[in-house]
Amino acid sequence: MEAIILAGGKGTRLKSLVSDRPKPLADVNGQPFLSLLMSFLAHQGCKHFVLATGYQRDMIRSKYAGDYLGIPISYSEETTPLGTGGAVVNAYKKLKNNNPFLVLNGDTFFPINIALLEKKFTETRSDVTIALFKTNEGGRYGAAKHDNQGLIKLTTGRANAGESANGGIFMIEPTIVDLIRNMNLPCSFESGFLPVVARLGGRITGMTFNEAFTDIGLPHDYLCFCEKMSSQQLSANKNIWCKEITNRRAAI
Repeated sequence: MEAIILAGGKGTRLKSLVSDRPKPLADVNGQPFLSLLMSFLAHQGCKHFVLATGYQRDMIRSKYAGDYLGIPISYSEETTPLGTGGAVVNAYKKLKNNNPFLVLNGDTFFPINIALLEKKFTETRSDVTIALFKTNEGGRYGAAKHDNQGLIKLTTGRANAGESANGGIFMIEPTIVDLIRNMNLPCSFESGFLPVVARLGGRITGMTFNEAFTDIGLPHDYLCFCEKMSSQQLSANKNIWCKEITNRRAAI
């Protein structure tokens, strides 16, 4: 599996807390957010990262160089903004094989089971399958309405509370990118790339997951995510410590 991570945003809304680095490198309890995202993908079997960078791209390349956790990294660097749709088309050239690949937003965290998304993608013979979540905030996230078969009805509207929303993880059939690589740029992935796929007769499906979705783009959400990850780490460390004590007692 290969993954394109969209890491070119400026993070304007987060400037009050993260002003000295690009948003994907925002510090989360001592490590960059992008490291958490790549660690999540590494544990799900990802074998190659393509970082689609733009704003302060040299800082991201300097941080990771050619690999992370032994997994190779390629860079798709923008000198002029291409939009998220253009970034995917540009980064696609850096993939190493012609298998279905992942696209993820570099400022959201949605720890789903990628194998289930891939199963949905394969069983429905999709060109794009989108990971969805149920939002509790009306008007913030892009709506992703789907029928009983999971087919997505594209809309520019925003999801109401309790409705399915776009979770920022996509599995894509590479042949569809070959068909649309000459589209006008810059363009958004959601409002440019996906509508072109639909017009060409592409099959776009969605699958709803129960895992918590986090967008670190707003200061409040970023701080809450840091607090949540800190609590999880403390809990993990406590479990490790308890296990070590149990093992020592058993050895006495």
